Amino acid sequence: IFPFGPSSVRKCKLNGFSFDTAMAQLKAIGCNTVHGYVRLGTPECEEFVAACARHGLLTMLETADRKSVGAARDREIADNVARMRNRGVMLAWVVGDDTANYRTPEEVMRDTMVCRAADPTARTISVDVVTYEGRHYPYAHACDAVCPELYPFRNETPEPDALEKVVLNQRNAINDNRRAGAIGKGLLPVLQAFSGWKEWKRYPTYDEVRGQTYAAIAAGARGITYYSYYSSDEAHNLCIATRPDKFEEFATLAREVNALSPDLVERDAKDQPTVTVVSGPKAALGGTPSIICLLKESARGEPLLMAVNLAADGVRAEFRVSCGFTCAQVISEDRTLQVADGVLVDAFDHGATHLYRLMHGGRP
Repeated sequence: IFPFGPSSVRKCKLNGFSFDTAMAQLKAIGCNTVHGYVRLGTPECEEFVAACARHGLLTMLETADRKSVGAARDREIADNVARMRNRGVMLAWVVGDDTANYRTPEEVMRDTMVCRAADPTARTISVDVVTYEGRHYPYAHACDAVCPELYPFRNETPEPDALEKVVLNQRNAINDNRRAGAIGKGLLPVLQAFSGWKEWKRYPTYDEVRGQTYAAIAAGARGITYYSYYSSDEAHNLCIATRPDKFEEFATLAREVNALSPDLVERDAKDQPTVTVVSGPKAALGGTPSIICLLKESARGEPLLMAVNLAADGVRAEFRVSCGFTCAQVISEDRTLQVADGVLVDAFDHGATHLYRLMHGGRP
């Protein structure tokens, strides 16, 4: 699967203070994964997990109380994993949140080993900021996947380098895994769909949330989560479920990603397009090439090409693909472009995302 869904799913006004309603709403718009801050072994957790099971959603939960240590923590983790391992809902166990601030690599590895002792199929994840290369490096072998927190929209006015930061910070985690020899580890970024928490002044626009999503996928993500579904501090933090209009924006994106999920679980194509910027800046402010793109393989012969403009201004770009394609349907935009001699040309506004279905035959 391609894991996709929000973090911090809580009872709130939008779902009628019901986990069952929350899971039904999220499933209906195309989500398959949710994260929750519920204490394992409590009635609230049982209610949360039962709702996930009823609606066919996977979840990520913390292994134990954050304050528990030593042998008591080992027992708590083992009991929790044993209790949950046959419930059919666990995607992964969270063994660290803002990990490098609070936990040593040895502590994280110990939690992972206890999880696997209780359930050999258990997978563990570390959630952490990765604003510099080397932060995740000591933890690369301590867990099965890293969830880099990528929250680039801080200012009240738009930041021209925000989408580039998503790519650069995600690559910090990828490079740490590579340097540690942990190449096969998973990457499940947490993207920004909130404002508040004092530091983040502005909720990203729909186009910015969409741009984050496909830029992260093009940069190597194998699933996407979003912070945050809801916050207990509703007065100061705006989240996906705080207002109906924000939920509807998220729903539009979730339906699009869900429709593309058969493509997203395909392998990356061996031969990726060559991109040439014919007008506009050739690089983003941090030096990253303006256009980041990814072509997926396709069993039916109509592959998906994702492209995002990371530059601070609009660009016009050429994509050199296989000469066998004659046109490209632009998904969610109601337009079709010609592919002439293996070249697709399109214009991108600042921060724009275009998704192309490459096709044989047909006329634009």
